[in-house]
Amino acid sequence: MNFLPLKHYYRSLAVALIVPLLVAFLLCLHLYNIKLDRAVAKREADFANIAAQVEHAMNGADGLINTLFSLYEQPLSYQFEPQWLEDINQQENYYYRKIPDGGGEIVGQGKFSTTPNAIAQWQQVIALGPAFNTALSLIQSLSAVAYVNEQGFVYIKRRRDEDSLMLTQVLDGQLRPALADNSLTSSAIVEVAGKNYLSIGRAREQGSEDYIILIYDLSAVSQWLKKYRRAVANIYF
Repeated sequence: MNFLPLKHYYRSLAVALIVPLLVAFLLCLHLYNIKLDRAVAKREADFANIAAQVEHAMNGADGLINTLFSLYEQPLSYQFEPQWLEDINQQENYYYRKIPDGGGEIVGQGKFSTTPNAIAQWQQVIALGPAFNTALSLIQSLSAVAYVNEQGFVYIKRRRDEDSLMLTQVLDGQLRPALADNSLTSSAIVEVAGKNYLSIGRAREQGSEDYIILIYDLSAVSQWLKKYRRAVANIYF
């Protein structure tokens, strides 16, 4: 036996429960969409800001390399010390010399020669030392700056020079950028002593195999990006 007033009561009760739940669900869905849109917009803004910072850094690197090549072409403005050509560490396949007083390092393939051209090469590259030091002091993610020529000659200034592993990688061309059209390019990522490095560089002129590279510690670059991203997040919130 159906009792109609009780049946209508159950139906009204069900409607009274379902309608608020449906409204609450739709409201939650709307709020979620708003939150999602804000998160997407924030993430896009983060990426845009980081991309702008990376582009700014690349423009700075290009300007720095242009300046270094300009210094390389200028007449010498310092007193070259002949004793720097002495006490060369000559090995079977390469030679090495550490310039005193933080002047950088020279490493080359084959046997060292005291020909006028070789001496002129040393004079030119050692003149870049102060500019290399300035770059290392201003760019914390930079591990080294190097000039490399096609004869297997390297002048390098490193932030830390305790071992020769990076010298080997640079001399062997492992950190050589993909030189093309005299534009700024990068090398492959290279692991040295458990750390990953990448170089950015450019040839001295189109068709030349002489180039200058900026060697970056990728862990330091990653820390810089994280620090910058946190700073951007603080601005938003």
